[in-house]
Amino acid sequence: MDSAKFLDAFRAFRSKHFGWIGRFFLRFKFHANLMTCVSLVSGILSAYFLFENHILFVVFGLGHLLADGIDGIIARESTETKFGKYFDAITDSTVNLLLLLKVGWFLGDYIVFIIAGLFVLVQGVHYISGMNAPALYSRTGTVLLLLFYPLWMWIPTLVYFFCGIIVLYSFARQVQYFGAMVFQKN
Repeated sequence: MDSAKFLDAFRAFRSKHFGWIGRFFLRFKFHANLMTCVSLVSGILSAYFLFENHILFVVFGLGHLLADGIDGIIARESTETKFGKYFDAITDSTVNLLLLLKVGWFLGDYIVFIIAGLFVLVQGVHYISGMNAPALYSRTGTVLLLLFYPLWMWIPTLVYFFCGIIVLYSFARQVQYFGAMVFQKN
Protein backbone atom coordinates (compact mmCIF):
# COMPACT_ATOMS: atom_id res chain seq x y z
CA MET A 1 0.00 0.00 0.00
CA ASP A 2 1.50 3.34 -1.00
CA SER A 3 1.59 6.27 1.41
CA ALA A 4 -1.33 8.19 -0.17
CA LYS A 5 -3.64 5.17 0.12
CA PHE A 6 -2.49 4.58 3.69
CA LEU A 7 -3.18 8.21 4.66
CA ASP A 8 -6.61 8.12 3.00
CA ALA A 9 -7.46 4.90 4.86
CA PHE A 10 -6.23 6.40 8.14
CA ARG A 11 -8.31 9.56 7.60
CA ALA A 12 -11.39 7.44 6.84
CA PHE A 13 -10.77 5.43 10.02
CA ARG A 14 -10.45 8.63 12.09
CA SER A 15 -13.62 10.08 10.59
CA LYS A 16 -15.59 6.89 11.13
CA HIS A 17 -14.51 6.29 14.72
CA PHE A 18 -13.89 9.82 15.92
CA GLY A 19 -16.43 11.84 13.93
CA TRP A 20 -18.29 12.45 17.18
CA ILE A 21 -15.39 14.66 18.31
CA GLY A 22 -15.80 16.84 15.23
CA ARG A 23 -19.56 17.10 15.77
CA PHE A 24 -18.95 18.00 19.44
CA PHE A 25 -16.67 20.92 18.54
CA LEU A 26 -18.98 22.08 15.73
CA ARG A 27 -21.89 22.20 18.18
CA PHE A 28 -19.97 24.93 20.04
CA LYS A 29 -19.01 26.76 16.80
CA PHE A 30 -15.39 25.65 17.17
CA HIS A 31 -14.47 25.20 13.51
CA ALA A 32 -11.48 23.50 11.91
CA ASN A 33 -9.52 26.69 11.23
CA LEU A 34 -9.80 27.68 14.88
CA MET A 35 -8.46 24.27 15.88
CA THR A 36 -5.64 24.76 13.37
CA CYS A 37 -4.83 28.04 15.18
CA VAL A 38 -4.66 26.06 18.45
CA SER A 39 -2.38 23.58 16.69
CA LEU A 40 -0.13 26.38 15.41
CA VAL A 41 0.20 28.06 18.80
CA SER A 42 0.88 24.71 20.49
CA GLY A 43 3.47 23.86 17.86
CA ILE A 44 5.25 27.20 18.20
CA LEU A 45 5.31 26.81 21.98
CA SER A 46 6.66 23.27 21.65
CA ALA A 47 9.52 24.58 19.49
CA TYR A 48 10.17 27.33 22.03
CA PHE A 49 10.41 24.86 24.93
CA LEU A 50 12.45 22.28 23.01
CA PHE A 51 15.76 21.81 24.90
CA GLU A 52 14.59 24.38 27.51
CA ASN A 53 11.87 22.55 29.45
CA HIS A 54 11.18 19.01 28.32
CA ILE A 55 7.88 18.61 30.17
CA LEU A 56 6.43 21.73 28.52
CA PHE A 57 7.81 20.58 25.17
CA VAL A 58 5.99 17.26 25.59
CA VAL A 59 2.73 18.96 26.65
CA PHE A 60 2.74 21.44 23.76
CA GLY A 61 4.13 18.94 21.23
CA LEU A 62 1.44 16.38 21.97
CA GLY A 63 -1.14 19.18 22.14
CA HIS A 64 -0.05 20.27 18.67
CA LEU A 65 -0.37 16.74 17.26
CA LEU A 66 -3.75 16.22 18.94
CA ALA A 67 -5.14 19.57 17.72
CA ASP A 68 -3.84 18.82 14.23
CA GLY A 69 -5.67 15.49 14.19
CA ILE A 70 -8.87 17.01 15.52
CA ASP A 71 -8.90 19.85 12.98
CA GLY A 72 -9.06 17.28 10.17
CA ILE A 73 -11.94 15.48 11.87
CA ILE A 74 -13.82 18.76 12.30
CA ALA A 75 -13.17 19.70 8.66
CA ARG A 76 -14.54 16.39 7.39
CA GLU A 77 -17.63 16.73 9.60
CA SER A 78 -18.32 20.21 8.17
CA THR A 79 -17.14 21.64 4.88
CA GLU A 80 -13.49 21.40 3.94
CA THR A 81 -12.14 24.58 2.36
CA LYS A 82 -9.13 25.20 0.17
CA PHE A 83 -7.94 27.84 2.65
CA GLY A 84 -8.27 25.35 5.51
CA LYS A 85 -6.31 22.72 3.61
CA TYR A 86 -3.46 25.15 2.95
CA PHE A 87 -3.62 26.63 6.46
CA ASP A 88 -3.32 23.17 8.01
CA ALA A 89 -0.45 22.10 5.75
CA ILE A 90 1.45 25.38 6.21
CA THR A 91 0.96 25.11 9.99
CA ASP A 92 2.49 21.61 9.95
CA SER A 93 5.40 22.79 7.80
CA THR A 94 6.00 25.86 9.97
CA VAL A 95 6.15 23.81 13.15
CA ASN A 96 8.48 21.29 11.51
CA LEU A 97 10.74 24.08 10.26
CA LEU A 98 10.87 25.72 13.70
CA LEU A 99 11.76 22.40 15.33
CA LEU A 100 14.43 21.74 12.72
CA LEU A 101 15.92 25.22 13.20
CA LYS A 102 15.95 24.73 16.96
CA VAL A 103 17.75 21.41 16.52
CA GLY A 104 20.30 23.13 14.27
CA TRP A 105 20.82 25.91 16.78
CA PHE A 106 21.16 23.39 19.63
CA LEU A 107 23.68 21.24 17.76
CA GLY A 108 25.51 24.18 16.19
CA ASP A 109 25.65 22.24 12.93
CA TYR A 110 25.30 24.18 9.67
CA ILE A 111 24.16 21.06 7.78
CA VAL A 112 20.82 21.28 9.61
CA PHE A 113 20.35 24.78 8.20
CA ILE A 114 21.05 23.51 4.68
CA ILE A 115 18.40 20.83 5.22
CA ALA A 116 16.03 23.53 6.55
CA GLY A 117 16.64 25.64 3.43
CA LEU A 118 15.94 22.68 1.16
CA PHE A 119 12.84 21.95 3.26
CA VAL A 120 11.56 25.50 2.61
CA LEU A 121 12.25 25.09 -1.12
CA VAL A 122 10.47 21.72 -1.35
CA GLN A 123 7.47 22.90 0.67
CA GLY A 124 7.28 26.16 -1.31
CA VAL A 125 7.21 24.28 -4.61
CA HIS A 126 4.57 21.96 -3.15
CA TYR A 127 2.28 24.85 -2.17
CA ILE A 128 2.88 26.92 -5.32
CA SER A 129 2.00 23.89 -7.45
CA GLY A 130 -1.42 23.71 -5.79
CA MET A 131 -0.16 20.85 -3.59
CA ASN A 132 0.30 18.70 -6.70
CA ALA A 133 4.10 18.43 -6.62
CA PRO A 134 4.92 15.58 -4.25
CA ALA A 135 6.23 16.40 -0.78
CA LEU A 136 6.37 14.22 2.28
CA TYR A 137 5.75 15.68 5.71
CA SER A 138 8.10 14.83 8.56
CA ARG A 139 6.54 16.87 11.37
CA THR A 140 4.87 13.99 13.23
CA GLY A 141 8.03 11.89 13.16
CA THR A 142 10.09 14.90 14.24
CA VAL A 143 7.89 15.61 17.26
CA LEU A 144 7.67 11.96 18.26
CA LEU A 145 11.43 11.46 18.03
CA LEU A 146 12.12 14.60 20.06
CA LEU A 147 9.86 13.34 22.85
CA PHE A 148 12.63 10.87 23.68
CA TYR A 149 15.46 13.40 23.68
CA PRO A 150 16.36 13.25 27.37
CA LEU A 151 16.63 9.46 27.22
CA TRP A 152 19.03 9.40 24.28
CA MET A 153 21.24 12.41 23.65
CA TRP A 154 21.73 11.47 19.98
CA ILE A 155 18.05 12.06 19.16
CA PRO A 156 18.60 15.61 17.73
CA THR A 157 21.13 14.19 15.27
CA LEU A 158 18.67 11.44 14.34
CA VAL A 159 15.97 14.09 13.82
CA TYR A 160 17.97 16.06 11.29
CA PHE A 161 19.09 12.86 9.57
CA PHE A 162 15.41 11.78 9.38
CA CYS A 163 14.29 15.19 8.08
CA GLY A 164 17.18 15.26 5.61
CA ILE A 165 16.18 11.92 4.10
CA ILE A 166 12.53 13.01 3.82
CA VAL A 167 13.50 16.34 2.23
CA LEU A 168 15.93 14.79 -0.25
CA TYR A 169 13.38 12.16 -1.21
CA SER A 170 10.70 14.83 -1.67
CA PHE A 171 13.10 16.94 -3.75
CA ALA A 172 13.91 13.96 -5.98
CA ARG A 173 10.20 13.20 -6.41
CA GLN A 174 9.54 16.82 -7.38
CA VAL A 175 12.33 16.73 -9.97
CA GLN A 176 10.80 13.52 -11.32
CA TYR A 177 7.30 15.09 -11.28
CA PHE A 178 8.33 18.19 -13.21
CA GLY A 179 10.62 16.20 -15.51
CA ALA A 180 7.70 13.99 -16.48
CA MET A 181 5.62 17.08 -17.21
CA VAL A 182 8.32 18.48 -19.49
CA PHE A 183 8.75 15.21 -21.39
CA GLN A 184 4.99 14.80 -21.80
CA LYS A 185 4.82 18.16 -23.60
CA ASN A 186 7.54 17.11 -26.06
